[in-house]
Amino acid sequence: ANAYHLRYDHQQTFERIMESMPQVEIKNLKDERLLFKIAQVNEAAYSLCNDRSSALAIQYFNTAYACFSNIELDSDFKIKRFMDFLNLAGRYKEALGLVPKIINSKEPFINQVLAKSYCGLKEYEKALECINISLSGKCNEIKPYYKAAFLHDKAIALHGMKSGECYEVMQKAIDMHNKNDIKELWRHELRAWKAEE
Repeated sequence: ANAYHLRYDHQQTFERIMESMPQVEIKNLKDERLLFKIAQVNEAAYSLCNDRSSALAIQYFNTAYACFSNIELDSDFKIKRFMDFLNLAGRYKEALGLVPKIINSKEPFINQVLAKSYCGLKEYEKALECINISLSGKCNEIKPYYKAAFLHDKAIALHGMKSGECYEVMQKAIDMHNKNDIKELWRHELRAWKAEE
């Protein structure tokens, strides 16, 4: 099963599987497909760690980082996955260091991950430019829950810019998403923003 589906849909099962698995010895691995899969599984496990300084979180981070560093970043999908991971770890400048490798700079998901990097660095105007690229062009062909995620990221950039438009955009994201747990997280975020006023 896909690590991301397990992480979101069967979180406790995924955590038990990861905790019971032996540590992977990757230094002799040459199979890039396998390295990429190991990287994604460890990234998913790292994302579930509440304490990112714990030994287990550090182990997941180091394994994922080593795997990503040992594969050829020859597609935007692989570049995006590595950038997602670096953003997750708060390494926004390092994520932006991968920009020269990007093949299609207009690709919606690449621009979404760029927006997240810029938001992490509090460069909200740049983040807004990127997420607006994600929302333009072929966005109508993208599944609604992805478009909702783009709108959520746009709302975060607008909030960082102290624009009142963030509330309306966040509400559109909430209305568009199809998962109740995500909707509730975003409602909580929206309530927190309004409480700041």
